[in-house]
Amino acid sequence: MHLILYFYLCVCYYQTMSKTPLHLVILAAGKGTRMNAVDKPKVMFPLHGQPMIGLFVPTIAELKPDTCIFVVGFHGQQVIDYMSALGEYDYVWQREQLGTGHALMQARAILHNKTGITLVCNGDNPLFSVATMKKMMHSLVDEHAVVAIASSRLDPEKFPFGRIVCDATGHVIKVVEVKNCTPEELTIPDLNSGLYAFDNTWLWNNIDTITRNSVSNEFYITDLIEIANNDGKRVIAVPVARDSEAIGINTLDNLAQAEDALAK
Repeated sequence: MHLILYFYLCVCYYQTMSKTPLHLVILAAGKGTRMNAVDKPKVMFPLHGQPMIGLFVPTIAELKPDTCIFVVGFHGQQVIDYMSALGEYDYVWQREQLGTGHALMQARAILHNKTGITLVCNGDNPLFSVATMKKMMHSLVDEHAVVAIASSRLDPEKFPFGRIVCDATGHVIKVVEVKNCTPEELTIPDLNSGLYAFDNTWLWNNIDTITRNSVSNEFYITDLIEIANNDGKRVIAVPVARDSEAIGINTLDNLAQAEDALAK
């Protein structure tokens, strides 16, 4: 009897998740300055025999999101032309490079009145598995959170990503960029991996409260963590299925590392 009840509850849970609208936003507007990009955006650099942005196609096909949006900018028409030949997606422009938060804001017209979960991924992080993405969605619902952030434990010397600072209960307090970390924060093994899940309604009710960083003059997605905390909402970190998924491609060395990870 207990086993039958368990399977019944599992079926009910997955039916509920399958009815939850899913929206995917891929940030693909970056210039690729550290990769010396001149005539093409960073996401069009080849990886595993194709532009890296193309690696999202099988992921999208398996996730089957209700909405899939690419945020384009620098030489963005190249991304639109390439991806349009591979599937039907939405595109919005980030005309000014004002940070990840600003890039996400460009999806407002399409997503602001929708319910469900929004996954946000950097276009130069094309290795995330569907398993990790689904785990983030499930965790967001299970833990009654409004923000989930993917964490990894890559070598911080090779990948100087921001540190995810949590309290004793595992609740995420903030993400601190490496240049702003205290010596103690630099010892934190959990790195921000550039994949986020949001309750869509909460996201669009609060995204306008992101303010410009006083140093860079940009808007950062990670500021939504502090906003959620101030709002009394839960923010969680979800470990990726494999650390290699979190390889972000910011340099030509990173591109080689991603190529090696795919080969393995």
